[in-house]
Amino acid sequence: MTDNTFIPDYLKPALERLAAARAAHLEQARRMEDTLTAISRAEEQKAELEEDNGSDTRTWRAAFRAGGGHADR
Repeated sequence: MTDNTFIPDYLKPALERLAAARAAHLEQARRMEDTLTAISRAEEQKAELEEDNGSDTRTWRAAFRAGGGHADR
């Protein structure tokens, strides 16, 4: 079966812009999903490291600051 949909010439530029905007949106959505996946992965790795080390970042920061470090800069 063929698609015999008639699109008037005056609508073609708008449909081309729509297609370009859709493609850009989908690329941005993919990048956002990649970013969220990376954040989740980093949080999981951080939790695993903290569990392996038996401490959390607050303990590390407190020890670092007590030693004269500036972790908040």
